[in-house]
Amino acid sequence: FSQELTPTQPSFALTDMSCSLPFTVYNPTLNPGGGKLDRAIADGSITTAGLPGVTAKMLENHLYGRLMENSTLAGQSPFQQFLTAKSGTTTESFYIIRQRIDALANRSAAQQVIADTARNQMAAKRGQLAAMDSLRTLGQSISQSTYDQTLQQLSDLTDGFRSQLETARTQKLQLAGQLLTQNSAVAVTADWEINEKLVNELAIRMFLQDSLSVSQLTQLDDVGSLCRDTKGEAVLRARNLYNLFVEKEYEDVCDRAAGQVAVPARTMQVWPNPTTGPIHLPDAQGALRELRVFDLTGREVFSSLTADAVIDLGALASGVYNLRVFNQTTLGLETVKVVISK
Repeated sequence: FSQELTPTQPSFALTDMSCSLPFTVYNPTLNPGGGKLDRAIADGSITTAGLPGVTAKMLENHLYGRLMENSTLAGQSPFQQFLTAKSGTTTESFYIIRQRIDALANRSAAQQVIADTARNQMAAKRGQLAAMDSLRTLGQSISQSTYDQTLQQLSDLTDGFRSQLETARTQKLQLAGQLLTQNSAVAVTADWEINEKLVNELAIRMFLQDSLSVSQLTQLDDVGSLCRDTKGEAVLRARNLYNLFVEKEYEDVCDRAAGQVAVPARTMQVWPNPTTGPIHLPDAQGALRELRVFDLTGREVFSSLTADAVIDLGALASGVYNLRVFNQTTLGLETVKVVISK
């Protein structure tokens, strides 16, 4: 068993400058926010709704991300006061760090496109040289100047590509090193903060090391084996990062009574479940409800404000999703796991 493992997915070849992280930090375009749920989160009343503390904190973190991408909403009350209160907190620090991790990954992906273009150009020149060699073997006359010119072009492309790789690697290591220092400076106390800081560090170190050691993978696996409802969204990030290297299907541990689970959020029943798309919600007697659907990476993929008892999730791909339903009349928040099977 080697001391280091490299990713099993070709799209994660860090030595080739490509790296796409398997999670999305925020997706504010899907739901601009500003409804009763967001206002309850912003003014703090959501914490009195019987939710576990970490669930309220995750809602706060998602709201913070949306507000940072929506200056109009951020300037309104109570959201302006909410942002002011979060200044200098771990919510702000981790948002900035995760955005920069995502930017580092996007930078690598863009560099990969450039590298692929260079490889294709070099392959084309090699093909031209091979074709001329074949013609010579068959006794045909080939212009030496054309051959030499093609050979020089290949040499220039190769030198340029190597220089590009070295420059990109130097920039990557510099940015990742700065980000690692920034993450290390964040003071944490709560479990969700500790997990967030650790997963951030391991994600950054993948850029620094082009791999992860066995001990670092074990750390990821340990976080991934926890319950997201009580240990934070870093649990899902850890699972997805771990699966880049080792395939593992994590079981749902949130129902265990093993010291990992606090008082769960209220759950609701929907039907049919599994479904091909349409699902029926319990009757809310005409009350408006804010619906938000998240995939298993924590990414918001659907949102709606409706009084209807039936919603259609048919546009989503087959998979497991978390549905959060906020009743604007009772201010009650309920969650349910929905399975879409087509």
